[in-house]
Amino acid sequence: MLRRLFLQHASAWKTSGHLDGSHEDVVTALVREAREETCVVIDPVDVRAAVTVHHRSPGGHSRTGFFFEVRRWEGEPQIAEPEVCDAMDWVCLDALPTDMVAYCRAGLDAYAAGARLAVHFQMSGDAIAYHPDADRLRIVPNVTGQPPVSRPEAAVVEFAEQAMGLHRGPAPAATAGPPDAPGRPAVRMATPADAEGIARLRSAYVLSEPLNEEWIQRSTAELAPRLTPAGDARAFVIDAPDGSLAACALGLIHPVLPAPAYPKGLAARVHVVATHPKLRRRGCARAVVSALLHQLQAEHVTLFEFHASDEAAPLYREFGFASSPALMRMTRLEVPAVPEERHSGPTRLPPEQYAETVMKATGFACVYFTDEDDRPLQLHAVYSSTHPWQMAGGTMDPGERPWQTAIRECEEETGITLAGPPRLLATVFGLPGTEWPYSTIGCVFDGGRLTAAQIRGIALDPAEHDHLRVLPLEEWEALMPPRDFARLSAVAQARRTGVAAYFDTWDWGNE
Repeated sequence: MLRRLFLQHASAWKTSGHLDGSHEDVVTALVREAREETCVVIDPVDVRAAVTVHHRSPGGHSRTGFFFEVRRWEGEPQIAEPEVCDAMDWVCLDALPTDMVAYCRAGLDAYAAGARLAVHFQMSGDAIAYHPDADRLRIVPNVTGQPPVSRPEAAVVEFAEQAMGLHRGPAPAATAGPPDAPGRPAVRMATPADAEGIARLRSAYVLSEPLNEEWIQRSTAELAPRLTPAGDARAFVIDAPDGSLAACALGLIHPVLPAPAYPKGLAARVHVVATHPKLRRRGCARAVVSALLHQLQAEHVTLFEFHASDEAAPLYREFGFASSPALMRMTRLEVPAVPEERHSGPTRLPPEQYAETVMKATGFACVYFTDEDDRPLQLHAVYSSTHPWQMAGGTMDPGERPWQTAIRECEEETGITLAGPPRLLATVFGLPGTEWPYSTIGCVFDGGRLTAAQIRGIALDPAEHDHLRVLPLEEWEALMPPRDFARLSAVAQARRTGVAAYFDTWDWGNE
């Protein structure tokens, strides 16, 4: 368990994480949170459903929590976010800490009782931290009608005791199984003989335009010697029933200057990941990529690069890849000595090349709140002296739509859950500048008028904001840069008039 530092209501032990958006399912969220908070890597196939808890907070907000059991992982658990959590410990289910978040305690108590479903509806006035006098846990009987057991199955108890050092028997290894463990696709390391199959998978399912036979053979001849132990290419493949390749993952190793993050000076680009369409949705891509990353890491590669499609991005985030807005690409071809015959009409670039020529922009969404007297509410940012006072909101995550971003950011930054429907107050555009290299396009939505009680109940994330204020519009001018106040004024006018604002001078670093 981890002990969270910055809970406003209690410094408490917790077990839970959150979904990053509608693009993320609960198992993906578990894998991501475990890696981000404890540095351990969990294979989704090792995740088992434990118990589901329908929870209502003292403030009346309802949510559903999914608790999972994981008995196998990779890595040594450690605190990965010391600014958020200050302690980590193994605990027994029958000796849980008293200073726990009540919702997390309810889930573990339900799991220890053998329940599959539980209800935990807190009452107004209850504390966020667990207290035995306000235990709201209600277990829903299992479908068999059997009374819940007092403890989990013996294997689970034995595993927990071994992990804590309370059991004399040998502890099970905390590592993921091999890629070809039962229930998983059979993966093998590629040899030079697989070069043509990899080239054909790349041509058919990766490139925007398939290669002709000449280029497939040139690719094969180039790749084959590089797949030897002395070469710079590593690949893993899955064989199809007809003897061809069903899936492959190809990585190319290249040197970089050493740094603390890559002390051996080795990086790798995941150049090809492809699966035959008839064999997709069977875990093939996950299996070959996992095997490739393990092999590259064993060869002291610590910097990995990959260009993922939007559809595949959630998978690679599970492995630890993160998006980088700084990535830029360019293709320079040699000018032929003899001019080629020119064809009339415009030249059409392949989609991936054309995409490199268009404007790059980031998207964001904000929520405009006022009190019942129409005085704007603003949050004070701890991370920006340039823009100290801000509306609740933030940058869009991959796969999100603006209203989804507004809902997520608002709940993360204030604890308020937006009900909708969305009401757009303003669109905001900014050109790139010294503060940010890309244009920005954003939407500001109306969050409504908050009562005094709702404002007092706002729970700030101390990693982003340290306090809030509600002031008449004119008093905000002295506290904000001119363009921030101009945007706030445009949004306030849109609320008053009912006509959405168009604000296109939100430029970066051009005060």
